[in-house]
Amino acid sequence: MFLDKYLDDVYLDLIYDNYDEKYLAMIDEENFKLIYQLLKTHNFYFIDDIIVKYLELFTLDQDAVKEALSIIKNNLGADYVQQIGSDMTIIDDIIHIASQYNF
Repeated sequence: MFLDKYLDDVYLDLIYDNYDEKYLAMIDEENFKLIYQLLKTHNFYFIDDIIVKYLELFTLDQDAVKEALSIIKNNLGADYVQQIGSDMTIIDDIIHIASQYNF
C-alpha cells in the first residue's frame, strides 16, 4: 500500500483499523499525491491526521478540493488552516463542497 510512503507505523495501524482494505485498494495514488501536495502548499501542518480521519478527501478531484479550500478560506479568513486544525470537522464541509463540483 502506497500510504506507507506518507505515514508512520502508528498512523498506518490507525488507517487499517478505520478503513476496509477494499476501500484502501481503490484509492488512486496519483490523485492522493495531488491532494496531499495541495494541502502541503496551503501549509496544512496536520495532514497525517486528515488522512486518518478524512481519507475520503483524497479521493476527490483536486480542482474541486482547491475550490472548496478557497471558499472555506473566504468564509473563515486568513487563519483558516489554524481554525481547521482546531476544529477538524470543518474538513467535512470541505468534502461536502468539493463533492458538489464536477470538473
